[in-house]
Amino acid sequence: MRCWTLSLVCEMTVITSVEKENRFCAVIAESFASFRQIAYVRVGQLFRTGAWLGRMALRPAVELAFLYGRATRGVNLADASPERSVVGCRVPILLIHGLADDNIPPQQSERIRKHDPAEIVLWEVPNAGHCGAVNADGQEFDRQVLGWFSSHDRGYSATPTWS
Repeated sequence: MRCWTLSLVCEMTVITSVEKENRFCAVIAESFASFRQIAYVRVGQLFRTGAWLGRMALRPAVELAFLYGRATRGVNLADASPERSVVGCRVPILLIHGLADDNIPPQQSERIRKHDPAEIVLWEVPNAGHCGAVNADGQEFDRQVLGWFSSHDRGYSATPTWS
């Protein structure tokens, strides 16, 4: 089975379910390394200062938001960490990240890849914004994604189900 996600909410679930259900590869675009890290980035984006503001001066506000999510919704946002999910995972993962992404910095995908460079490949797409790899270079996108699925094929057709 092949897995593909563009949603930052789905990434950790996909990585976990891919291994549990014995799927053989996944493609994930514009991933964040951990929800905590991306929260710092978001605070910096809000004030146009960079992640340092969320990591340093407004860290108590970020931590309070995490506590609020847990207390009111029962969700532990600190657990949302694709970076931790890939540790020990034996599923080959193709990460795609646009180098012009101003939503989630490319360093987030680089942090994930560092955990298992043998099983995780990072394709950094020049001039591509957030989830924009297919628009930046559609032919290369098709080659990369379909090639990834084909190279990890265990008897499935290389034809995508959406075509």
